[in-house]
Amino acid sequence: MDKLNGQSLNLEEKNIEDLKKLFPNVVTEGKIDFEKLKLLLGENLEERNEKYQFTWNGKSKAIKLAQLPSKETLRPSKEDSKNWDTTDNLYIEGDNLEVLKQLQKTYFGKIKMIYIDPPYNTGNNILYKNDFSMDSNDLKKKQKDNKMVGGDYFNNSIKSASFHTEWINIMYSRLILAKNLLSNFGAICIAIDDNELANLIKISDEVFGEDNRLGIVTVVHKPEGRNQEKYFATSNEYALFYCKDKDNYAFQPAILDGDILAKYDMQDKKGLFKGNPLMRVKDGRHFNEINLDNFQYPIYVDRDTEKVNLEKKKNCIELYPVSSSGKWYRWRMIKETLEDKIKDNEIFAKKNKNGDYIIYEKYRITKGQLIKTHWIKKKYNATQYGSRLLSNLMDGKTFDFPKSLHLISDILKLTLDKNGVVLDFFSGSATTAHAVMKLNAEDGGNRKFIMVQLPEKTDEKSEAYKAGYKNICEIGKERIRRAGEQIKQELIEKKEKAGMLDENIVDPESLDIGFKVFK
Repeated sequence: MDKLNGQSLNLEEKNIEDLKKLFPNVVTEGKIDFEKLKLLLGENLEERNEKYQFTWNGKSKAIKLAQLPSKETLRPSKEDSKNWDTTDNLYIEGDNLEVLKQLQKTYFGKIKMIYIDPPYNTGNNILYKNDFSMDSNDLKKKQKDNKMVGGDYFNNSIKSASFHTEWINIMYSRLILAKNLLSNFGAICIAIDDNELANLIKISDEVFGEDNRLGIVTVVHKPEGRNQEKYFATSNEYALFYCKDKDNYAFQPAILDGDILAKYDMQDKKGLFKGNPLMRVKDGRHFNEINLDNFQYPIYVDRDTEKVNLEKKKNCIELYPVSSSGKWYRWRMIKETLEDKIKDNEIFAKKNKNGDYIIYEKYRITKGQLIKTHWIKKKYNATQYGSRLLSNLMDGKTFDFPKSLHLISDILKLTLDKNGVVLDFFSGSATTAHAVMKLNAEDGGNRKFIMVQLPEKTDEKSEAYKAGYKNICEIGKERIRRAGEQIKQELIEKKEKAGMLDENIVDPESLDIGFKVFK
């Protein structure tokens, strides 16, 4: 709590300190001598009046706003929290711009993954009040022209002359702060539809660097399309992936395709694997007799335990790399390598349909699959695995257009290691937190989440309001509570069914399903 209190990190001072480290001789009496800096940079300066750039009204102020320290204070709310004394997860209520500033001190350069699903700016979305890019008269006019829905946010009308500008300014300052929080091995994924896709690409290229754009994924989230549209029934949206530093970045070794993953049908303490026959029956390389001797040696299988070893013992079957027709082949590795594999429990024997033993090496997911940029699987359907899933969990409709839980899970599989921290500062119904707990239950990971959400009021006519949820934060927190208990109960039942001694199933008591609330 102490780390999260007080004034946030002064980013202007930090930038000056970083510049001093690079160019100590440009500092004169604590000030930056830009003329000297220009000399040091030589010809790498853009001095043309006409140059390639993306600009808009309020850009400079958006940058300045991101640099200004916050004097807000994050206050703990134990009564809204769950497992306060043991959890490492955070749920923070407030304007995400101020929260991002507060997080700079503690999490600067430490976040492995950021996922956000910001307002799509369709003309019906609620946006944060953007008073930093307009004077008081402009703000009063906007409050008159647009229906205000709260002290910190407003409904951005598509008829507004600054419709796109408002959205860009809101996103730009927040992305600047988000980049600061990412580690050198970190990445961000931003969900968007076609309304602001072009603008989001431009500002993200500017903030994170075009060279650090990993890709733009098309997600079919509504296969049937929006039937209320006039020309095209939109069935997809987008996910933009950027990293902090492409030279240091790599996806996690994940397989997202269910058909491929289904082949990894066995599991031990180390995770999923499939059997890869140890006998190599095809080889384009030529082996002379000396080489073949190194790869044609006996392997023994205990008839009772089916354990594999290299020593001839009683009650063991002796196996050579010979096919059922009597043709000689070779093992995939020399005896010394196989001996190490046996010690590491990476070799096993299994009978085929004829009752003959086959020796296998455990083939694990070490590289993952090359991910395509069109995600069309049924599991990404937001109606079934977003809205319907959430309604079933919450006993009724509480939130419009939540993401598919499987979509967020797959994004995290690609970008977040088992001990990493994910930040979602447009957390909405907290699908990201749900996905984190789900993944930890599946593989025993220790992933942590930080959810940030403005306590936007729910419509008094909505089902959510009638169910007692007065703002979005109340929905998000309750979802985490219910989802955590549901996931834990599923683990308990799975453990009881398989046997309490099954070590491949995650211990339900080890799962972190709590969260500390700050406001």
